[in-house]
Amino acid sequence: LHHRVRRLVLVTKDRLLRFGSELLFRICAIHGVEVVILDADEDIPKEQQLTEDLVEILTVF
Repeated sequence: LHHRVRRLVLVTKDRLLRFGSELLFRICAIHGVEVVILDADEDIPKEQQLTEDLVEILTVF
């Protein structure tokens, strides 16, 4: 990132990456890049998010 990016703004958490976004967010944190998610799904239970992710995987493959 070489200090060229200060902030990463996403509409939703999975807009940039459907899977593995936590790894990218961790890399951003290490390099001092702030990640802003405009439409955070904090009110959706983790179980429902996982179910939706699994259905998406099965649909794609």
